[in-house]
Amino acid sequence: MEKRRLEVLEKDSKILHVKSLELQQSRGGVNAVKESDRAVSKQIRVLENRLDKALVKFNEALAFNKMLREEIDNLRRERVVFDQINAKLAKELHEKKKEMAQIIEISNIAYEARDQVGRSVAGASCCMNCLLPGQGGLMRESARAAPG
Repeated sequence: MEKRRLEVLEKDSKILHVKSLELQQSRGGVNAVKESDRAVSKQIRVLENRLDKALVKFNEALAFNKMLREEIDNLRRERVVFDQINAKLAKELHEKKKEMAQIIEISNIAYEARDQVGRSVAGASCCMNCLLPGQGGLMRESARAAPG
């Protein structure tokens, strides 16, 4: 009985050993854990490398965006200054046009007054010549006769 029990136990032991070997082979052999660890480590390194590259690109993009923001801010400040200058020049132009219109108006009034005076002088001299045609000769004679 003891022998028989020993045989059964040996038989069970062999069956368990065979199952254990089959199980190890199905999992990838004796070094399956080491190989799995290596594969995971390699995948981690690859992913860390990708992450580093992505971070470098991200930081470059941030730096470029910062530079563009500064340029935009500078251009906005310049635009404000140019708008102020433009408004000032437009105001000055409006004032100059107003001043010019006043000067032209004054000039037109002066020309009209000059023309009116010229017409009245011409009319007066015409009237004088018409009314006093003989006296003009008398005045010339008295001017000749009077001693200097």
